[in-house]
Amino acid sequence: MKTLATVLMLTISVSASAESHIPKPDYVVSKTTIHYYKNLSIFELEKLVLRSQNVGETEVNQGFLKTELAKRYQDKPTAKVGYLYARVLQREHLFDDAIEVIDNVLETAPNDVNSRLLKANMLQVKGKFDSAKTECLRLLGLASVETVSTCALDAESQNGKLEASYKSLLSISSDKPTSQATQHVLAEMAFRLNQPQQTLKHLSQVNLDEAPVSILVLWSDAQLELTNYRPVIDTIGNLVSEANNLEDALLLRLAQAEKQDKKTRATRWQTLLSKRIELRERRQDNFHAADLALYYLTVEDNSDKALYWATINWQQAKLESDKTLLAKASARFKELENE
Repeated sequence: MKTLATVLMLTISVSASAESHIPKPDYVVSKTTIHYYKNLSIFELEKLVLRSQNVGETEVNQGFLKTELAKRYQDKPTAKVGYLYARVLQREHLFDDAIEVIDNVLETAPNDVNSRLLKANMLQVKGKFDSAKTECLRLLGLASVETVSTCALDAESQNGKLEASYKSLLSISSDKPTSQATQHVLAEMAFRLNQPQQTLKHLSQVNLDEAPVSILVLWSDAQLELTNYRPVIDTIGNLVSEANNLEDALLLRLAQAEKQDKKTRATRWQTLLSKRIELRERRQDNFHAADLALYYLTVEDNSDKALYWATINWQQAKLESDKTLLAKASARFKELENE
């Protein structure tokens, strides 16, 4: 049991550590925005963070959330504030900073399930799959068997045991209702096993109009693999009223579908994406590196740039998909170099 003095010492330690994570101003917030947001409760901030996984919402409040949660984390680093702040840092691929924040959270709230799941996810992205699995197993007795199994097997699948992990998770989740998170992991595993039909089957119960961007990207990739170009264009293209609000990853899938669809000569999405890519490159937006690499592999053929951005992406993220992306870019570069 922690004494009051110990708890106070831990709190002081967290506050001191929090100071290093206060971001420099990187976002202009209008006076109207400040007035509207300045009195938001932590629960309202949580809703904004959760909304940021939806189509057209991923970057709308990023600057505000990063600044506001940094201040609250410094002033009063509760488990909820720390968890939300880490999620915002994660979005910009600031994984080391985010993990440090989560570690501080877990010092005072070791049973916080969401924080452990988030840490496991980030450790996976950093290529630390054994450590990620360990974090998952620490949830035994705190989370459901499905949650722990999904988390641990997801880590295992990235560590050379994809087929076995997929079969195990299928067995655990068969003949019972499962969460969208588990279906998402199953679908992602199926796609990596070159089973796009199974990918779509796992996502068949998902309402695409309300699905997070990550699921929509996976759904689109499976459709593209099956040469179902029109469903991608018709579904993803109508998710937002203003096309400029589409996330890079979704805009990329639309451009891929448009380019590969031999029944159309349209270039709407390709033109819009080229302008977005130009902006990303001018800003050197490294956390969009994977999208940039894929663009130069699948939409505009440029092996030099594809390899450049795939390499930057690999420096940040080390999932199997990132490894595959780098391998494809390297192979394309060598192929053209030898011609």
